[in-house]
Amino acid sequence: MRELEVRLGTWKSPKGWSGTPELAEVAALEFKPKGDGVRLRLAFAPDVDASVALGAAVRVLRPSLPLNHFASVAVGHGGSRLAALAACVNAAPGRDADLVLEGADWDVDPTIHRPVGRRSDLVPKVITMPAFDSELTAVDVAGLRTTTGVITPSVDCRLRHQLEACGVLVAASREGLPKDDDQIGWQVASLAARRHALRSQTPAARLNDWPSVSAVLLTHRGDFLDHALRQLAGIRYPRIEIVLAIHGNAVSDEQVQSAVAQHPHSVRVIRIDSDVIFGTAMQMACDASDGQLITKIDDDDFYGPEHVWDLVLARMYSGAQVTGKSLDWIRVESADLTVFRPTYAAEKYADFVAGGTMLMSRADLADIGGWLPVAKHIDRALLDAFLADGALVYRTTGLGYVYVRHGSGHTAQVSDEHFLTKNAARWSGLIRHEEFGTAHG
Repeated sequence: MRELEVRLGTWKSPKGWSGTPELAEVAALEFKPKGDGVRLRLAFAPDVDASVALGAAVRVLRPSLPLNHFASVAVGHGGSRLAALAACVNAAPGRDADLVLEGADWDVDPTIHRPVGRRSDLVPKVITMPAFDSELTAVDVAGLRTTTGVITPSVDCRLRHQLEACGVLVAASREGLPKDDDQIGWQVASLAARRHALRSQTPAARLNDWPSVSAVLLTHRGDFLDHALRQLAGIRYPRIEIVLAIHGNAVSDEQVQSAVAQHPHSVRVIRIDSDVIFGTAMQMACDASDGQLITKIDDDDFYGPEHVWDLVLARMYSGAQVTGKSLDWIRVESADLTVFRPTYAAEKYADFVAGGTMLMSRADLADIGGWLPVAKHIDRALLDAFLADGALVYRTTGLGYVYVRHGSGHTAQVSDEHFLTKNAARWSGLIRHEEFGTAHG
């Protein structure tokens, strides 16, 4: 390939944008505003593989620190599907292609087929399959945001995957869908279908290059150590490590050794002096991790087995620098209740996510200077730093995470009674469900 032209109808320079291709093979570059968008032309000498050309265009148009770091990819005749690959490819300068995708065989473009705007408290709305073209457009997806299910006797697999990636269930009859009054059933089924579509039918899935994740747990409470590590043991994700940072001397070496013994994931243990301020201690814990992405884990909350997957997938389809979960499910111990309180809409760009669920890249965290050296409210301080730097924050579904209120010991100064208002549903005790990892014990 000697030339490549890319036209975008709408575009503005994103956070971290440098506008340079960083490839020696680029002989000429033309970058012109065109209405609300841009036209980019690249010329190459000598000829380059299509993946190298795409990598150069991506470097010009997007932030300099992408989600993943892919090897060079040779792309077959993918037609319009090349746009989906361009959203995540990061061709390595000067390297030969080491993976060939003939035909670009994926069904879901995560920049289009995604659940953005889909609230967690949707009233069930089942419709007969509308007449779509061969695939869902962005306009189609927007029109389906309040639709929970479609009924059709048959559907093309490609269209089914796209619908499911948006959170819409597909069934041959109404009997194949949850009952109208089964709020959890709808959420669980919808989320399971979209996870499958996004994890099997997107470019990232075909490349099988999911980012490594470090789950960072900073604690000074020995009585919560076993609970926290049990939660982490149940998490299913292909590339995960646990960083256990013990803050102070209240937790003995024997307690730590007992808690990490035979843990299914790699656990790295560090100790941090008690006089180190909370925010600084959190940064030290992150510095000890190796993952491309870092997620914060709180020692007293409940995390379902797909929790990390939800955050990584949300990062993929939202393009946000920070993703986290909605504060939907809350265990209020003083009232012995679990409540469903969907006051913060899920699947939207926002300025707040549950602090014990934040996920970000190591590079973006370093770019804003890391966790702030503050004693309290470190989650809020970090979000504010990201937002002030122009970053995007995205709040995904709250399913699979239970925030626990003990009545004391929280850095957030909000009373338990606050969480007992605006409840859409209540359960006595701790809610028991596989989705939260609480079905047993």
